[in-house]
Amino acid sequence: MSAFSGLDFLLKCGGLRDNPQTLGGMRVTTMSLNNELVDITHKESGGARMLLPKAGLQSMSIAASGLFTNAESEQFLKNKAFNRELGLYSLFFPNGEKFEAHFFVTHYERAGDHNGEETYAVTLESSGPINFAG
Repeated sequence: MSAFSGLDFLLKCGGLRDNPQTLGGMRVTTMSLNNELVDITHKESGGARMLLPKAGLQSMSIAASGLFTNAESEQFLKNKAFNRELGLYSLFFPNGEKFEAHFFVTHYERAGDHNGEETYAVTLESSGPINFAG
């Protein structure tokens, strides 16, 4: 089993067929897939919890942070955040897996110290189906 470089785990603005652009200056990317449970336990379950497969809500959360470089992709993200619009984003993993979905920017932050670089941090939440392209 081999390890993968986090350097190649990328968030990109645009869909898989759109030649998406990597979010500029990115240092950290985190993805969480969330599956909501639907409990169907009943008296004949023998005291064990029973879950309904393929039911409930599925969502994805993405967090990213890095150096602000004023790249076109950062402008796309900033505009989506300020205009409160959905945008199409893609995730690329080092092993070749890819995800694509519409996301809403729920958190957008920029910061800068007087003697340091300007940084950004964002959080995205999915809206609609999450498309997997292995």
